Amino acid sequence: ELLNQLEEEKRKVEDLQFRVEEESITKGDLEVATVSEKSRIMELEKDLALRVQEVAELRRRLESNKPAGDVDMSLSLLQEISSLQEKLEVTRMD
Repeated sequence: ELLNQLEEEKRKVEDLQFRVEEESITKGDLEVATVSEKSRIMELEKDLALRVQEVAELRRRLESNKPAGDVDMSLSLLQEISSLQEKLEVTRMD
């Protein structure tokens, strides 16, 4: 009887050890994924900041060109702003 109980307890301990090992592996995988995602977020934030600066610069150039009446330049800048804003939206969605 005691021998059976001992064997049962050994099985329980082995099961628990196996579960602990599985959880440890899962935890490691999650930590790696978290680091990877944080890195991607930082890249996207940098890209977003650059795009915001580009849009601001294009708007500034557009405003400074308004009095000159250069319609072609204004249209070109508006198209570039629109394109950058679309890229910005796509970046935000990612």
